[in-house]
Amino acid sequence: MSSFVATKLDEIEKERAQQREREQEKERQFGFKLTKAQVALLSAALGKNIMSAEDLVATAEKLSTINVEGVAVMLEPYLLNRLKSRCHPSKKFPEFLKETVIAQLSGYAGA
Repeated sequence: MSSFVATKLDEIEKERAQQREREQEKERQFGFKLTKAQVALLSAALGKNIMSAEDLVATAEKLSTINVEGVAVMLEPYLLNRLKSRCHPSKKFPEFLKETVIAQLSGYAGA
């Protein structure tokens, strides 16, 4: 094997090692990594292109927060799941949630 080929193979191996180290560092910082297929599934499920961890967090917060006159009320995932389980299949969840919140707050306030 020529010295040129050996040098190129060494360069490729060093680049691969550096890439593995970068990936391991990302895993240490983030705790886990998602495949491209998983990101695509999340994007489809959330209805938004997820391009970064910040996108994922912001979208998740929007999905679990109700805002009224500048007051943000974050709903627990368990509560959201319970509410979704009570939504009739013929009704869209946002519409169901809006009606439920209005009805419950109206009843509470005596309106």
